[in-house]
Amino acid sequence: MFKYKNKPTYYKGKRFDSLKEANRFWELSILEKAGTISDLKCQVAYQLKVNDVIIGKYICDFEYLQKQKTITEDVKSAVTKKLPLYRWKKKHFQAQYGREIKEV
Repeated sequence: MFKYKNKPTYYKGKRFDSLKEANRFWELSILEKAGTISDLKCQVAYQLKVNDVIIGKYICDFEYLQKQKTITEDVKSAVTKKLPLYRWKKKHFQAQYGREIKEV
């Protein structure tokens, strides 16, 4: 059984958790080739800490530079956006790293 009924998809040798995520990578790849974004990365991990104690980990789907600003992006469905664990990680990431997570 697949998590949230998503079917893993492969594109250019990379594994993505869903077709939606693979399609977003394709879109971002085009933007990178056009020079609109740069330094595209997949599955970037961040430690979530409180008082220098690691209490969790957040892994974004994509990260890239746009107009010299780091964009952290997650591909989410309406259901997964509402999951308590994701909502907590999103808030903690924003508080600790001072950046919003762009949800697509």
